[in-house]
Amino acid sequence: MTIPQYSSRKLLAFAAVALVVCSLPVFETQFLNDMEFYSLFADKILSGRLLYRDAMDTKPPLIFLHYAAIFKLFGLNNVTAVKVVTMGWLALSALVLVALRKALSPDGAMPALAALVFILGSFSGWGEEFLSSNTEILANLFILMGIELLFAKGFTRRAARLVAGGCCIGIACLYRYQSAVAFGAYVATVLLRWRHFDRGFRRLFTVGVGVALPAAIVIAYYVRLGAISDLRLLLAYQSHYACDPDRLSWKAVCVRMLLATVGLWPVLVMAAGRAVEILKLRAAASPCEIFQLAFAGCSAATFFVGRRFFAHYFVQAIPPLVLLAVQRMAPLPEPPGSSPRRRTWFVKHALAILAVPAAMFTLINGIYYWTRKQPPPSPNLVAFVNKRSAPTDEVLLWTWRPELLFETKRAFATRLLVNEMLIGRVNPAQESDGHRERRPGLAELWPVYLRDLASAPPKLIFDALPGTSEWPIDCFPQLAEFLSRYQPCQVVDDVCVYFRRD
Repeated sequence: MTIPQYSSRKLLAFAAVALVVCSLPVFETQFLNDMEFYSLFADKILSGRLLYRDAMDTKPPLIFLHYAAIFKLFGLNNVTAVKVVTMGWLALSALVLVALRKALSPDGAMPALAALVFILGSFSGWGEEFLSSNTEILANLFILMGIELLFAKGFTRRAARLVAGGCCIGIACLYRYQSAVAFGAYVATVLLRWRHFDRGFRRLFTVGVGVALPAAIVIAYYVRLGAISDLRLLLAYQSHYACDPDRLSWKAVCVRMLLATVGLWPVLVMAAGRAVEILKLRAAASPCEIFQLAFAGCSAATFFVGRRFFAHYFVQAIPPLVLLAVQRMAPLPEPPGSSPRRRTWFVKHALAILAVPAAMFTLINGIYYWTRKQPPPSPNLVAFVNKRSAPTDEVLLWTWRPELLFETKRAFATRLLVNEMLIGRVNPAQESDGHRERRPGLAELWPVYLRDLASAPPKLIFDALPGTSEWPIDCFPQLAEFLSRYQPCQVVDDVCVYFRRD
């Protein structure tokens, strides 16, 4: 069955069915990529602690507040609710994408096709990267809402709508910093098609004010609390992380690029075809076409920002690529008297071709999560913690075993959940005689870390078993005095536990 035989109502129905079916593997595992990290931060925020003062990470604030809000509404650590909300988030993104398709291509056929292609593309990848409730999926909704406001009714000139569109992009930046490329694509479109926009500088300034407004509100909030020093430390933390990427070979980079795009190849092929058509138009290309090209190019480029090349970075590029691909699948009507454009077999059957990777990855992800072994429970450790500590006591997690915090129902101590920025990150590509080397950590974190420990010493410390870790907590001289306040390591359920002397 070819694309023109489907009605808009059927396309939306297919999209809804695909969303539900392709989401099933998500519920076969508790946490996907980074979800346990966001959950533990949300737990600490809900305990009355301040983000970045009591819980520090490189990510913007809204991803943690998003999880905290869901846990507040549906129960602590209710990750099932997080996944259901994410499904709703994708559905809303698909509907906004349909509206954006109408705004950018008013004469385009079947705008509802964008919803189905977007849903299929969103599930055409590895579960840990594409199905996780991560920053890219959540930011995409606000990016699309902002762009729809900016382009509604033929490049709106109303100041309120321009500020609102900019604010949506600014909110997206508080989920993921790289969301700012959407504003960059808008700026590029205005500059490249200057004659099509009245009051161009005023327009850009107005949108820019909207983009900056959400961040300004966050900064003002921290200033009011007297916590501006914590934001300064956050900037140093982020700068160190950005300047310390994994040193990967070009082969490793190519492999990561392949992993990120292998299921999206039909979308990429059609988007590339449409991009070539726009480039051939040159000066005749409309502002909407220029924007779609700039939006797709800038969004795809975020995969390379930071030089870590994680596959989930590419999720941000799915919506703009879908807009280009749908334009290729359902082109604008031909002018009267012109010969109809020849559509290749691939384009005619693109919808069926797009469904194949989505179905394959749904099956692969489902089998993987259904058969994956979960970490064994730690009943003895839970009993030990309940006997030796109160529910309000905190635990220093020196080894990366986040499931221990969920089992014991304890918050993590100090503002750092993981210590790699403190003691230096490991580069998995560099090994010397089987020993993985660590790069230098952020030096100014040590005084802050020791001050946190002194002001609120954790009741317990969880570390790896003796002899199994290359960097146990007792090998750092900076922590020797602090560790002297604790009883020697006691092994409980394969965890090295230090108990504070009262």
